[in-house]
Amino acid sequence: MSWVAANVVLAGNHTKALSSGTISDFSMLKAFMVTIHPTKPMNLKEVIWQPPPPQWIKCNTDGASTPTASACGGIFRNSNAEFLCAFASKTDMASAFSAELCGFMTAIEIADARGWRNMWIESDSMLVVNAYKSSNLVPWSLSNRWFNCIKLAGHMNIIVSHIFREGNHCADRLANVGLNLDRLTLWNDIPFVIKDSFESNRLGEKEASMLHLYLLGLGFTQCIC
Repeated sequence: MSWVAANVVLAGNHTKALSSGTISDFSMLKAFMVTIHPTKPMNLKEVIWQPPPPQWIKCNTDGASTPTASACGGIFRNSNAEFLCAFASKTDMASAFSAELCGFMTAIEIADARGWRNMWIESDSMLVVNAYKSSNLVPWSLSNRWFNCIKLAGHMNIIVSHIFREGNHCADRLANVGLNLDRLTLWNDIPFVIKDSFESNRLGEKEASMLHLYLLGLGFTQCIC
């Protein structure tokens, strides 16, 4: 028995294998004086929609794509988190990225038509954010419309940023609505389909539905929402 214990200690303390986190494994390893290697906790990120500064308007945009259709959607809000307008449209683009770009371009076109000059556009696609910095990422089929929109943006004070999907629920739902539309649709009152997400954003509630906290040594996941 002593020979077994000595070999377990020797082998166990020369490995970096992770323990399973169960109480029985923990007790057994401690009994043999083996160093525990628990899993490291993941970084915890809080995802909350933030309103723009005073005198600015924020538009959250998103795209949706299925094997047979694609669409985009977006919502405009002011610094008091008040609803200004929303849009959704089928795009018939070949990829989700193209649908996301259409949402971005539609936001700029609507802002220009309404005379909004301080614009913060937020997307859950880093590719869209990067495309604004480098037009080389934009597909050829969208290049003419894209450069026209960039020209319009040149007359605005504009911020383009990324937000995690958990904070972009309103735009995500509007994009999915667009899959069933025949043309661009504008709402001047809050669409019923986004009322709950809109209120959640307005009240500053946490939108992080899939944030994981791995508790040291216990091996279970807690969902914070």
